[in-house]
Amino acid sequence: MNEEQKSYSYFKITKKLALPLSLINIKTFFYFRAYRNHSFFILSNEQFVLDHFATSNDIGEHLTTVINGTTPGKILVNLWHDKEDNFLNVFYKLKIWNGISISLCLNDYVDVFGFAKNINDEKNANFYLEHFCLLKRFIIYFRLKGRKIIDSFSLNYTKKFSNSIKLKNEYNNRLESIRQFRKLITPEKLVVRDGYLRKTELTRQETACLLLLLEGRSMRKISEELKIPMKKVESYLENIKIKTGSHTKTSLLSNFFNNQIYQSRASYDHYRH
Repeated sequence: MNEEQKSYSYFKITKKLALPLSLINIKTFFYFRAYRNHSFFILSNEQFVLDHFATSNDIGEHLTTVINGTTPGKILVNLWHDKEDNFLNVFYKLKIWNGISISLCLNDYVDVFGFAKNINDEKNANFYLEHFCLLKRFIIYFRLKGRKIIDSFSLNYTKKFSNSIKLKNEYNNRLESIRQFRKLITPEKLVVRDGYLRKTELTRQETACLLLLLEGRSMRKISEELKIPMKKVESYLENIKIKTGSHTKTSLLSNFFNNQIYQSRASYDHYRH
């Protein structure tokens, strides 16, 4: 299969994935990814969108504003504006006025999902507010079902754009701040009581696992947070259950919420220096 055939195949897959949108009166869809290194690719269920980027690397004012304004960890929503725009003009020429862009920033790239109602529909921002939850669910669906073509395009079909963008990298800084904060306020050891009210001390790693469990973290998330194998996490939690006389994770958490946990005086020593 040559490159042209591959491109057409990806277009057909995207068109098929976008079919459910017609049930809520959305005709046009595009998925745009911009990387920190100023490369991008776009997928769409409309050929005229792809044709535009076949001859131009200008992503327009709207997409530039969306990319620069997207904050890591948050969803940004932008209604299409009426101004002259090198990209949105492609839609306006076909009298597709009513659109919305939903974007999210993930590490080294920004994903932008564009949706537009049927041709000649009047502008109606309320429509998108009423259907926003459905659009978010479609985004999850598309990212899962379209993973293969997204991965293929990110490896083989990116282009450089000329617009000035600056992806925000607050995400990693924020995570590091959270880690530092948690480290400062986490006690080194906890003293707990078992079912017979006897006191026993948890190790530092057992304490860290337990506190993350109390925050609602899964075993996998605890493993990632503490940078230890999941088997180690399971082992630490088993030790805690034995020490507290808890047979299940539910009973363990119940014991804690019923105030059967006591802070050892020695655990505050590291704050005094």
